[in-house]
Amino acid sequence: MSFWLGATLRFALAGMAIGAVLGLLGLALTRWEVEEEELFYTPSRWLALIITFAITARFAYGWWHATHSRNNVPGDQIWFMTASATQLSTAVAAGLIGYYLVYAMGVRLRLCRHERGRSA
Repeated sequence: MSFWLGATLRFALAGMAIGAVLGLLGLALTRWEVEEEELFYTPSRWLALIITFAITARFAYGWWHATHSRNNVPGDQIWFMTASATQLSTAVAAGLIGYYLVYAMGVRLRLCRHERGRSA
């Protein structure tokens, strides 16, 4: 139990927080268009690329971590290199969840606000 409540929980919370900030950034960078009283939106391509890169980087790190020797003393390495694959996977997954949760809530709020403006 200490494994899940120790560093892994911190990685998950940090990933969720970073994902939430990226979700807010995504809402700010989203292009909103109103045509014939309909609302259309186009998400940021750059932010989608960053999120895709985070997933790719996690896979690349997992491959690198699995193929390189672990003979180094953990005290000589930076904290990121000593993190377990589970902790990093949890951080990336929590980041994705945080991003999409905040982004989806923001889109929903914007759609509701648009519908109220149309009906008034």
